[in-house]
Amino acid sequence: FGSSHFGSQARRAARAAPSQLMSAGRLRRPSWPYHAGSSASKWRPQRSCCAGLACLVLAAAAGCLLRTGGSLSRRDGGGGRGIAHPILQPQFEQFSTATADGGSNSSGLGGGGGDGKGAAHMPVDRLRNWQKVASTAAQDASQLMEEDLSVLEAEALLAKALRKLEAPGRGSRAAVAAEKLRKETIFAEVVRQVGLYDSASANLAPADFMPCWKGDDAEMYIRSPPGATWFEYRLVANIDASLRHCLVPLHERDLIQSYQPIFVEPHTDLTPPRRHHAVVRTLSRVMSLYIETIFELTRVPNDSYGFLVEVARSDFPIVASQAASAAARVPKRKWWSRRVSVDTKNLWLPRGGGEIGTVLVSVARVQVGVSIPDSALKFIAHGLSKSLLANVRKGSKLAAARGSPWYERLERDADGFYAELASVEAAAANRRSLSVSSLPGPEVFDRPWKLTE
Repeated sequence: FGSSHFGSQARRAARAAPSQLMSAGRLRRPSWPYHAGSSASKWRPQRSCCAGLACLVLAAAAGCLLRTGGSLSRRDGGGGRGIAHPILQPQFEQFSTATADGGSNSSGLGGGGGDGKGAAHMPVDRLRNWQKVASTAAQDASQLMEEDLSVLEAEALLAKALRKLEAPGRGSRAAVAAEKLRKETIFAEVVRQVGLYDSASANLAPADFMPCWKGDDAEMYIRSPPGATWFEYRLVANIDASLRHCLVPLHERDLIQSYQPIFVEPHTDLTPPRRHHAVVRTLSRVMSLYIETIFELTRVPNDSYGFLVEVARSDFPIVASQAASAAARVPKRKWWSRRVSVDTKNLWLPRGGGEIGTVLVSVARVQVGVSIPDSALKFIAHGLSKSLLANVRKGSKLAAARGSPWYERLERDADGFYAELASVEAAAANRRSLSVSSLPGPEVFDRPWKLTE
């Protein structure tokens, strides 16, 4: 063995492995015969068959360590416990992280006794800090929601963390961390906002709506069960304006009175407004009656298919830290005014396919308080939808007019909302064009990472 090429390689590995491990105090002096060289740090095996065999054993052990990043093991209380080496430790950390991310390890050296398990065979559940995985996901999701209410991004982040924690064979520690993540306040808030986003998919698959009127570029439907004190309307309309021009008048709420005189005062933000979220109060006058509304406004852009979801609801929770400031901004309701609830879902779809225009699919529930005959219901819904459509088209024209305050706000783009809408329109340009009579199905809401089914 000593004179062969393989023996030479074995001797070189044998010289390196014991000196490195011995210098760190990880290995005892071997029991087989060795010659001491000129320095205490050099070890040379005797040139004999027995020594050559020992070289092969050491070389194989060193090769396994370097290939797998594992560690030698010793007996400790009947079970194998890995003995880390300072040179090999970084490789072991990389190995354990890669294994915890979705692989299983079957290589490395076994322990010297007991159950025979070395560090390389340690269960993934013990190699990874699963509580850290859960807490980091919750913190990152909180940041996404607090900064800009990035609903889909926060959902994907949490869903990926759960996929790691709940993968088959993870163990009890990962299961505990997953359960803790599901109980986090931010997890519940993301699920709530995702539910609002997904609820708009019903706009594309209506049920039990009856046609109220139809035109070349718009259609109106209504629904009211017998004896109900509410009704829903569904408006599908084509607007010859870009998505940005349609949203500018709705986003710049302080200018609302300039083109909708029905409102007696500018809309009030009850919480600090963001481009995707606001809590809004409005006050309008219909003949001699004053109507007050308070609602949460949520916007979620989809830059995959290319559309924007906008949900306004009066039934919503207020974050505890914002409750006091919101209550201070709400004036006491006057005896001659009435506060009504809002439940509206708007789906804004750029026409796409290289064409200019936007298709609006709006579904809203109106609480009346009393049962309404069918004849009166159609009259009310017809007037309401015509007024809504006229205001949207009027506002989009104002936003496109150079020199108007809406055009100036669009050019300034203080919060980046209009640049984001331009990205949505760019995504829509890569798909087929849409129209009032040619809408997509609810499948456009599908996505690879979801928290709810």
